[in-house]
Amino acid sequence: MYHHAEFGLFLKPLFVVHLKASSLLNVLFILSQENNSVKCRDFGSFHIIKRKEACNLTYQRAKAAAYAHKWAFLRNPAYYNFDDLGGDCTNFISQCLFAGAGVMNYTRETGWYYSSASNRAAAWTGVEFLFRFLTNNRGPGPFAEELPLSHAAAGDVIQLSFDGAVFSHSLLIVEESGLLVATHTQDADYRPLNTYSFVRSRLLHIEGVRR
Repeated sequence: MYHHAEFGLFLKPLFVVHLKASSLLNVLFILSQENNSVKCRDFGSFHIIKRKEACNLTYQRAKAAAYAHKWAFLRNPAYYNFDDLGGDCTNFISQCLFAGAGVMNYTRETGWYYSSASNRAAAWTGVEFLFRFLTNNRGPGPFAEELPLSHAAAGDVIQLSFDGAVFSHSLLIVEESGLLVATHTQDADYRPLNTYSFVRSRLLHIEGVRR
């Protein structure tokens, strides 16, 4: 138990982090089980911040799109090229997502990470595994909701099914106007989504990133 006189209550802290934002500003975060919230002291004023808001980072959509433009027709040597091993599309999309998120999830079975070709999560390179990770992730890394295409934004992911049963291709939206996409395996950038012949599509709208 932890008692803070100025808070006027007993807390059950999950963790305490002291951050020195500058020489003039010290912020103390106390994450409490009380009301599933965070209390933040900043120069004597207190603000209640929801746990989700406190733990989330902003997904940098422009950075994800910029990475896609840079590498759409090239291969980043920091990552293995999976073109000859079933396709490189989801590997490329994961790279774009990481450029915008900056956080991987190293959970062995259900995470999303890349260290090498032989040490990576299934979600890093697998279409269906990436979908499951993004829509179910409650830990570190990006998380998403499957929404209608009308909610599309630059930096979101679209997956396509060409037979109506299995989703087998991942693309990154680089411009929501006209739904322009970038991808690998049949490399493309600024390609209109409506130029693909597909049976089904699904949008993964990135909602945020957790530390």
